[in-house]
Amino acid sequence: MADDTEKAQWQQTSGFAADSTRVTLVVDENTAEQWSTEADEHGYSSRNKYLYDLIQEAQAYRDHDIPGPRHANRRIQELEEEIDRLKDRLQREQQKHGGRPAIDDIDFLEEFLTDQFQPLHEILQAIVESGALNDLIRKRVEDQLYYLAAENRVEYNRVHGWKRVDGDA
Repeated sequence: MADDTEKAQWQQTSGFAADSTRVTLVVDENTAEQWSTEADEHGYSSRNKYLYDLIQEAQAYRDHDIPGPRHANRRIQELEEEIDRLKDRLQREQQKHGGRPAIDDIDFLEEFLTDQFQPLHEILQAIVESGALNDLIRKRVEDQLYYLAAENRVEYNRVHGWKRVDGDA
């Protein structure tokens, strides 16, 4: 009978239901202190209620085949490895094209297409206006213009730009 009285007092003092019972869990003191701190940080009135909720949550994960933290960490590692592989692949592709966009790449071209019909000159204009080709052709054109200027075949003016020089002039 003393055991029943002690149980009723424990249930009432701790705020547990009448059909509650004790389960003993043995852990090191540091873990127990850590759980108490976590319970306080999460607003629990006791470590017991905190641990009960954690156990309920873990059971829900298990019952619904939701991967727990160990599985999640493994999945995160797998995804990070996949990201690294994709970065390496991207870097190799960029080195192949000298870091420039591949203008004959389907994904690149699809960026400039819409759900409406467009004539080729409008697609080309959109590509040029996007600046995507600047690195691809700008340096080559500038180099050639400066070469032609050194040969006195073209002339440059800051305000007006470039013009061809007639050989007869």
